[in-house]
Amino acid sequence: YPLLPDAGIDRDAVRADLVAAGIEARVYFPPAHEQPVFDGYGARLPVTDDVAARMISLPFHHAITEDDMDLMATELGAAIERNHA
Repeated sequence: YPLLPDAGIDRDAVRADLVAAGIEARVYFPPAHEQPVFDGYGARLPVTDDVAARMISLPFHHAITEDDMDLMATELGAAIERNHA
């Protein structure tokens, strides 16, 4: 499930905290304009780059329980508190 933390929150530190808590947080969706197929076009997309630098994804699938969701919410809140500027 993709999330977009506020500016000033260290996305990579939040992700590391979640992984340390056993939550498979990941970084997905690199900006399309940075893919090799678009190399050489020189696209400048500062909003896209900002969103990509902040986005983090939490797991979601049919086997996640309410307890899993509670844990993710608790750990995410704590990680954001620890890792904001």
